[in-house]
Amino acid sequence: MPNASPASASTPDIAIRRRAFGLRLRELRANADRTQASIAAEAGVDRAFYVNVENGKNNISLDKIFALADALGVDVAELFRGLDSCRSQSRGAGRAPASWVGIAGRPEPESAGPDRE
Repeated sequence: MPNASPASASTPDIAIRRRAFGLRLRELRANADRTQASIAAEAGVDRAFYVNVENGKNNISLDKIFALADALGVDVAELFRGLDSCRSQSRGAGRAPASWVGIAGRPEPESAGPDRE
């Protein structure tokens, strides 16, 4: 059963996956009514790093993924819920599914205020 290695994944696919993961983090954080700063502090990561993960700009280690899941109070699998569809639908199309708000040309959710980052 062949698997695509990270080296064989195209740059747009990687960018889409990172962005989808970041949007999932943002969704879970908003559901928990938490700020970026509070999640970052509890997970032991720098706030700027966390912001970049949410924005799909930073790669993240497995250790930090587990720490973020703990900070959000969810199972690790919950962080990845829905990302399989992002991968399969982005193949060949060069873009994520429209269901991922902010990736496929849709506007991102507006901030709920100065502390809602």
